[in-house]
Amino acid sequence: MNKTNNDKKISELYIFLVQRFVLAAIFIFIMEQIIGIFYQKVFLWIINDILEARTIQYNGNALLGVLQLFLVTLWNILSPTMPRFIVRGIKSLHLPGIGLKFRAPAFITNYGNSMVRLYYFTLIVIIVIQLIISLLPYIVSCTWYIISIAKKIQQIREDDYNQKVAYDKQRNLMFSDIVHDIKTPITTINGYTRALLDGMITDPQKQHEYLLAINGKSMRISELISTLFEYVKLDSAGFTLRQEICDLAELVRECVILHFMDFEEKGLIMDFDIPEEEKLAFVDKMQMSRVVTNLLTNTVRYLNAGDQVIVSMKTVIEGGKEMYLISVADNGIEIVEDLVNNIFDPFTRADKARETKGGSGLGLSIAHKVAVMHGGDLRLKQPCGNNMTKAFEIYVPTALPETK
Repeated sequence: MNKTNNDKKISELYIFLVQRFVLAAIFIFIMEQIIGIFYQKVFLWIINDILEARTIQYNGNALLGVLQLFLVTLWNILSPTMPRFIVRGIKSLHLPGIGLKFRAPAFITNYGNSMVRLYYFTLIVIIVIQLIISLLPYIVSCTWYIISIAKKIQQIREDDYNQKVAYDKQRNLMFSDIVHDIKTPITTINGYTRALLDGMITDPQKQHEYLLAINGKSMRISELISTLFEYVKLDSAGFTLRQEICDLAELVRECVILHFMDFEEKGLIMDFDIPEEEKLAFVDKMQMSRVVTNLLTNTVRYLNAGDQVIVSMKTVIEGGKEMYLISVADNGIEIVEDLVNNIFDPFTRADKARETKGGSGLGLSIAHKVAVMHGGDLRLKQPCGNNMTKAFEIYVPTALPETK
């Protein structure tokens, strides 16, 4: 699940970067058009009419035009003192917009070279100002883009930190629940064994009842430890699914058949809608069987005689992808609102009473992890229609691996 979250964050970061880049490009384009109008209507008018430098060309791009004008002006300032081979090299360049001769007006040249240089120096200052204005959209866009990325990275770091804090809090709570669930039967076992060892129970029938209770509590601890091991194993670095192509509809039917006697003994009314035709999927058969089995086991554990259960399977489109939808619906009591949002968290129980039904509180969390690891999901739908109060829905991708 951590890998899934990381992939989601990377995908969101890519989308964020592309969006900001597009916005920056749009801003630059709009500002280029505005500066181009300013360049043509105001800047060139100052250069041509006020400073009488009438050999300027406008090529439609403000930034390129200013750069060309800068080169022309710089050429006029330095050409008298530049070596001839450099002069010939510059003259041989055929740059757009720089082909015309650029000279100071006659009333300036009459005052001598010092005035001419001052004229060109003033022109250079004006051109540099326009150059800065032309570069301003790029500077602003780059600055905004960098600041946006920095803020996004900071937000990601804060989210990661908050998730870590929440994970540590959940883990500590989980350890507390583990201690509670193991300590309670151990206390009972200690009390019963102490009574037997001290000779307080002499009636053989009573001794047998105590031994049965000890055995039941021992099995309870063993079941809890096994379930906890499965939960921890799913998060371990070395765990991988052993996926293969199999008939998912047949897998669901096998799980239902294994629990059919439990349904009958509990007095539940069963209804099935599982396709007869083959429905191929790429899954870990053992882990996916655990998901379906967990939902069926919870149905038997929490429903009462006379309640109705519907197990169905169909193909749906979810998130633009074709998925198999396996549903285990019933008309029992709805899950309370306080537990709906965290029903798949470890040690969450629908009945709130920790010992009334004997569940470990880890089954749904394990089932959810396995479904997500397959590229699918496990969701609670409540209410779900067809006179049913709730349904646990397993989504499994229909896509099969490509064969070479």
